[in-house]
Amino acid sequence: MRSIALYIAATVFFVALDSLAKVMVMGSLPPALVVWGRYAGSLALVVLVMLFAGVSQTVATSSLALQLTRGILLVGATGCMFQAVKVLPVALSYAISYVSPFIVLLAASHFLKEQITRKQIMGALMGFAGVLVIMRPGASDWQWAMLLPLGAATFYALYQVLTRMVGRRDSPLTSLFYVTLGGTLITTLALPWSYTPMPASTWALMGVLGALGTVGHFLLIWAYTGAAASVLSPFVYVQMVWAGIIDVFVFNTSFDPVAIIGACIVIGGGLLIIESVQKRSQTAPHKT
Repeated sequence: MRSIALYIAATVFFVALDSLAKVMVMGSLPPALVVWGRYAGSLALVVLVMLFAGVSQTVATSSLALQLTRGILLVGATGCMFQAVKVLPVALSYAISYVSPFIVLLAASHFLKEQITRKQIMGALMGFAGVLVIMRPGASDWQWAMLLPLGAATFYALYQVLTRMVGRRDSPLTSLFYVTLGGTLITTLALPWSYTPMPASTWALMGVLGALGTVGHFLLIWAYTGAAASVLSPFVYVQMVWAGIIDVFVFNTSFDPVAIIGACIVIGGGLLIIESVQKRSQTAPHKT
């Protein structure tokens, strides 16, 4: 129960992160600059934690290339999501991006040689159908911006696969350090084209972005120390609740009934996949 509470708390921080980013990019700030602030702020906080945890132990890794690639992929996911929430409701962006578990399923099957069950295939097809219901290609309210959460889902799915690979050798804090380092390095390259002078209040908001992301990831790490991923995964959909509340009360966005139906189909497909994974882990032989 403690791990579930920590996981749900992490979703609050992540929704707050994306909502604050929406406020910032709806103004005059380029999304690339906001993404840089998110990672630079996180890197500063992670380095402070490293000073207490031991720098040499945290920096040591046998998967440097994979770790930095994770940072690049997560920057792609963050950039697509920040650009998406600039023009789309936060909850709608989340609903479309929930196709990520289905992309993870395909990528894990190809790269990690994980076996896919019939129930997982059914869940993936449900998720794809749900996304089509939400996006409604060809409809009058269709927007090209709806492709951005799909881009975010693809980048994040590949990031998750690489995270599984490096997680076998590196600690969570090491992975967090390198993903924020890689993200900061990549986004710094874009600063000459995206930087604009900012008042002290905007710099403070950049720090808040970094803090929200860092605390959210630490809560996730803490949650996973006390519960299996298959137990915690269904609670990721709690994000839709927080995002819906913020859309209505902060951004004055009305609910789209068709999008809600599509989101329910996507969530149903995700839960079907999670159930299949849980059953497999329960029936797998235990090694002693």
